[in-house]
Parts: sequence; C-alpha cells; structure tokens
Amino acid sequence: MAMSPSDELSGRSLPARQLATSTVLAQALPSVLILAGGVAAFLALSKWLHEEPPTVSEAATAPIVKTATVREHHDGLTIKADGVVVPYREIDLSAEVAGRVVERADVCRAGNYVTRGTLLARIDPQDYQLEKERLEKERQQASVALEELAEEL
Repeated sequence: MAMSPSDELSGRSLPARQLATSTVLAQALPSVLILAGGVAAFLALSKWLHEEPPTVSEAATAPIVKTATVREHHDGLTIKADGVVVPYREIDLSAEVAGRVVERADVCRAGNYVTRGTLLARIDPQDYQLEKERLEKERQQASVALEELAEEL
C-alpha cells in the first residue's frame, strides 16, 4: 500500500488517521449538540416572550365602586380597638434610702415621661436627721476619748 506524502510526514497510516478523526468527532459531537440545543431553546423562549398578551377592554375590568368627595379634616382621628398595650421600655424605680414617702409628684404616674433630675418623690427626713445627730454625738465622744488618751501619754 502506497502512502501519500502527507502520511509519510505525519508518520501515520491510513487506519490510524481515520481512528484519530473519529475520536475527535466523538469528543466534539456532545459539545455541538449542547450548543445547538441552547440556541434552539433561546429562539423558542424569545418567540414565546415576545408574544403580545391578549387585550381586555377597560369596561370589562373596571370594578363598580361607590365614590365620595374628598374633604379637608382638621379634628383628630379616633380609632377604637381592643388589645393590650406593651411598653417600649419599663423601669422600676427605687430609692437609695429607706423611709416613708411623704410627697409624690404628679408626673410620677404609669405611662408618663420624665426627664433626668425631676423630683418624683420626697422621703420623710426625720429618720435621717435623728441618725445624723446620733452619729455627730458619737463623733464628739470619740474626739473626747482621743483627747483623754493624748493627755495620758
């Protein structure tokens, strides 16, 4: 069997070349089929998406409603509803000292907003005045005791 000059250069025989060509075709065929399927799907979808929707007359779709004229309203709006009001923030107040509350401010009610420094309640100062006097006398006694110790030395 005589070989052509190109076969001599490539060093392949005719069956080897046919085998190589069929292998290349077998590898390329799935890619070509996938590409062709994608193009066909694109064309089908583009036709389907560009179809005009059926037109419907406005008279057939317009609902029958009762109309009213618009008027300006200056009063408040009252809404009646049942439910439970939940506070955004709830704070428990307590005094730093114990005692009887003798005065409570009007703003000290549930649901009211108060600012820092607002007097909410006044506690009876009599217990603290008595305690202050007792401690003052105790300090005086301790001072006298120190003086006596200093004289003894």
